[in-house]
Amino acid sequence: AIRVLYDVRPTDYRHELVGIPDRFSVKGLKMACKSRGIFYKQMVIGRETAYGTLAHLRSQQGRHVLIELAWQGKRKPTAFLGRASDWRHDPRLAIAQDLCV
Repeated sequence: AIRVLYDVRPTDYRHELVGIPDRFSVKGLKMACKSRGIFYKQMVIGRETAYGTLAHLRSQQGRHVLIELAWQGKRKPTAFLGRASDWRHDPRLAIAQDLCV
């Protein structure tokens, strides 16, 4: 069972998620996770201000995020929430490739 959910969906220049249904809003996910005993944390990868996912992963902040994701993934069953339903067509692919190296 999942114990940790990292929300790595990219945001716009205002640090807001755009074009998502209410049931997938940060507020809704926090409440749903809390009621199920799941730790929820939003760690945005690929902000527009960071020039996209790949550039963000190469930054100091991006490297710190990868370290935390790997550390938490070793401790507890962890899931990563992205924008697309198929992770192979989502910015999570870049994160997965960096974590597997």
